[in-house]
Amino acid sequence: EEYELARDQRVIIRILNEEKREMSIPELQKACGFDESKYAYVRKLLSVMVKDDLIHRTQHGKYSGTIRAVYEMGLDSDVPF
Repeated sequence: EEYELARDQRVIIRILNEEKREMSIPELQKACGFDESKYAYVRKLLSVMVKDDLIHRTQHGKYSGTIRAVYEMGLDSDVPF
C-alpha cells in the first residue's frame, strides 16, 4: 500500500508538471487514469500531498505542483510554477 501511495503521488506530480496549470480532482483523476470510484482516495491523497508541500491547493479547490516536488521527483528543470 505504501508503494502504491508513492507511485500514485509521482503520477500526480508528473501530470501537474506536464499540464502546467491548476487542475480539479476530477481532471486529475481522468489525466492520471484513476477510476471514478476512487474519488475519495484521490482527495485524501491530494490532502496528504498538500500537507507534505508536494503540491499546492488553491482557494478554488484546484491543485498545482510545487518547485520542491519537481526537484524531489527529478523531473524537468523547466519549472512551470
